[in-house]
Formats: sequence, C-alpha cells, structure tokens
Amino acid sequence: MASLVPAARSAILVEQTGSLHFESSTYVEVRGALLEDPVSDPLPTDPEDPRVIDQDEDGEPGMTVRITLLGILEGETYVVQRMSYRLSGVVVGSDRIEGTIEWSDEQTVLGATNPLLKAETVGTLDPDPAAHRFVMVRVDETWTCETLRERLGEILAGTGSGDGN
Repeated sequence: MASLVPAARSAILVEQTGSLHFESSTYVEVRGALLEDPVSDPLPTDPEDPRVIDQDEDGEPGMTVRITLLGILEGETYVVQRMSYRLSGVVVGSDRIEGTIEWSDEQTVLGATNPLLKAETVGTLDPDPAAHRFVMVRVDETWTCETLRERLGEILAGTGSGDGN
C-alpha cells in the first residue's frame, strides 16, 4: 500500500430534484506498469516487458502481492493491475456523501514464488449496483487509520452496510 501514490480526482455536484448529486469522472489506475494508453493498452504478461516497473521497489517486477490460502499455501505473486472506477452519489449531509461505485479490475501475473500461484484468476462482479457502495465523510484531521478502523461501524451506519461490508 505504501507504494501506491494517490492522484488528484475530480467530481461535480449537480442539483437535481431538490438534492445535490455527486458525479465523478472515471478514474483508471495501472499498478506495476507504465502504459502509453492506461485505458486501452493490454497489460504486460512478460516481466521483461519494458513497460513493467518495480512499483514497490522490492526488486521484483510489477507489484508484489503476498498470498495465504487457507493457511496451506503461502507465497508472493508479481502482478500488473488495472483498476477503473466511477462514483455516483447524493450529498446526504454537510459532511457526508453516499452512493454507488461502477468499477472493474484486471490483473496479469508476471511471476510467483510458488508455481501454484501463477494461475490467472478471473474475478466476477456482483451484478447488483447496490452491492457496490461508497461513503465519503469528513473526519477530524487528528484521526488515524486506527481511529477509522475503530469507528467504521459508526461511519457506515445508515447506508445498509453497517457491518463493514
């Protein structure tokens, strides 16, 4: 996570039927490679591809993902990932926006410490848009990540996701 660099994102607020709607543009992030066209270029599949970078600076190509499966299989995979998402929501208070996320992700495995971890996996998205929710809240500037974890249930209360899901 430390190697991920936040980028500026933009959104607009539009008044519709007496409420403020929050709409972001689609944001695309490629991890572990530098692509000329991040939206359309195919992800590299070869660790020697010159577009592949060692984003987390650990000496391995792409991004390193540590995996533990059922306590039986452990290791690292070296991947290139593309994430794409767009937020759409409603301002529900002066410090709160709630809405849905349209998103997709894509990944290629460049290598792994265990051959069993080299298998490509294909994720599936829940087709129900309501299953992909976000909440934006203004928090006290003194809060830490631990504070956010401790108060997650409180933050999510009222969104239909109070259990942290």
